Amino acid sequence: MMTKWTPKNIDDALKDAIASAINDNTKSEDVPGAPEYLLDGDFDEVVEQAIKNIKNIKGLKMIWREDE
Repeated sequence: MMTKWTPKNIDDALKDAIASAINDNTKSEDVPGAPEYLLDGDFDEVVEQAIKNIKNIKGLKMIWREDE
């Protein structure tokens, strides 16, 4: 049975969005207990996916502000 995860606060939601992007792009050997790693070439994909995940946080309102 899957549970519906909901963040406690914005920090929790942002951590989940970023960690999800990292986790989705990590590699590991097919050996139980082997460490997971992120290839250098996958870093840009992680950043793009993290941005997409952040934009999709339900209830998050983002306002772009130009600094003067």
